[in-house]
Amino acid sequence: MDSAALVFILTIRQKYFDKFASSRSITPQISPIPVNPFYASVLTSSPVNIDHVRTANSAFRELIASGESLPNDAKNYLTV
Repeated sequence: MDSAALVFILTIRQKYFDKFASSRSITPQISPIPVNPFYASVLTSSPVNIDHVRTANSAFRELIASGESLPNDAKNYLTV
């Protein structure tokens, strides 16, 4: 195959891929995984896991700041 034919094939190939790539938008569809920061260990364990307590405290402050109603787990955390 001569160089002119190779350049032609590569040019056509690049045009095809450019057109195909621009017509398709590849966006990952990732949904957040709901995580409960109010671990049972925070509510029931002695001694407590300090990392779990910090996570729960941070989440609780965010829930309070949002002004939304508290989920049951947060209400249980509040009463402990």
